[in-house]
Amino acid sequence: MGTCIDTGLKVVAPTRQKAQTQLADIRLVAATLDPQTGSLARRRRRFARLQEKYSRSAVPSQKQLSKQMASWVVGLFVLVVAKVPYDNLDLERFFRIPKGHERRIHGHKHVGMRVVREGATLLPTLDVHHQRAELFTAEQLLPYRNHPIPADQIEAQHRHQVMRRAASTKQRPELLLELNKSCSDKRKHTDLQSR
Repeated sequence: MGTCIDTGLKVVAPTRQKAQTQLADIRLVAATLDPQTGSLARRRRRFARLQEKYSRSAVPSQKQLSKQMASWVVGLFVLVVAKVPYDNLDLERFFRIPKGHERRIHGHKHVGMRVVREGATLLPTLDVHHQRAELFTAEQLLPYRNHPIPADQIEAQHRHQVMRRAASTKQRPELLLELNKSCSDKRKHTDLQSR
């Protein structure tokens, strides 16, 4: 068994060497993005030097990395005043509380579709206690009672209803008839407008 592994490692050795070199290049770029490695201006200069070095390189992977770096630079070194999630792990921590709340509501490990459908208004509501220690009074909440639901949230809820009906074998034929009718009505309406 050991000889098979050794033979396989010998066969892929050149490819592994290329991958290790590319990984080293990517780690150098990643180090310029880490706030712990220096000030914003200093990291920006290191990033620009690396991008210039890779652009002059004869190695195809470094040339490609240089092109990618040039397209990334616009949004990488923006000075952010507010505390925002730094990476995917911070993003997960940022959304942990609403997700935990949703998991407890329906008893599943996943958060469910409610955050997807109602996230525009649900997440700020669930997370408001992090920004405010005291309870809201009725007078403070009164102005929000007739606040309109965001359009993208209404669209997400409508898509969800359509997909639920499409998944049902009993409701699917009726849904298809409705969709065909609405498409033909739209066509007639655009034909009338074009005349």
